[in-house]
Formats: sequence, structure tokens, C-alpha cells
Amino acid sequence: AFLHESQRFNPAVLGFSRTTQVDMALEGYQIPKGTMVTYPLQLTLRDPTQYSDPDKFLPERWLRGCPQHHQAHPFATVIFSHGPRMCVGRRFAELELYMLAIKILQRYRLEYHHEHVDILTEFVNKPDKNLILIFLSGLLTNSVRISTCS
Repeated sequence: AFLHESQRFNPAVLGFSRTTQVDMALEGYQIPKGTMVTYPLQLTLRDPTQYSDPDKFLPERWLRGCPQHHQAHPFATVIFSHGPRMCVGRRFAELELYMLAIKILQRYRLEYHHEHVDILTEFVNKPDKNLILIFLSGLLTNSVRISTCS
């Protein structure tokens, strides 16, 4: 639930685009062949018609049976796209993310005692400043600086 909400709240990409292969109509608009159509993922993921309190970080919205469980359309969260153009590395990326989170949380307690972090959007989204995470493990405390800014 936490990882799903993290991806909804701060997706890695802004959205995705496709070039139309044929003339078509979308929502009553005529779109000629060869037109670039963009799906603004970040707008959909913060859409109040899809998610209640979309600007709040609520992992419980992903738990079935929870009163806050979202009622969003299945395509409201297509982080890796969908269909034949879906990211071929989706399953691998998700598995790696889950394994990393599990291993870190089994061994450490994470702390962050610094200023608020915003998003810097370039080719992909990333934190707007360097992060200083504290990994606490028993008697050992390790401070790790994660450089994300160029």
C-alpha cells in the first residue's frame, strides 16, 4: 500500500505520449494521423474525481476493505502505461522495489529530520535537493547522503 501510494503521489514520470497512427475522434475531438497525444499522468493521479483527498499521502487507500479504499478507474493509475506499449521492465522494476523496501525495513529504521522535499521534473521526476537519510540499526547509526541533484 505504501509503495502504491508513493507511486501515485510522486510518480517517476510526468506522463507519456503516443503518435496517432490513424485519424480518430477522442471525446468528440477530431485527431489527425501523426498527432502527438499526451497523457498527463500527474494530473490523473491527483484528480479529486478519482481519489478523495488527492493531495494527502494515504497508503490505506490501497487496502481492500478499508473505508478509505479508492474507487478510481483502473486506468487512473497506469504508472507503467498499458497494453502493447507498456514498460517491458514493469514486473522487474516492481519486484526490485519491493525487495529493496523489504530488505531495508527488515534491517533498519529510517529517519529524516530535514526540510520538506519537493519534486524537480526533468526527464524523470526526482527530489529537488539532496536527501540525508538516517539508517538506524541497533547500536549503529549510519547517515547516508543521497545525491539526486546535478
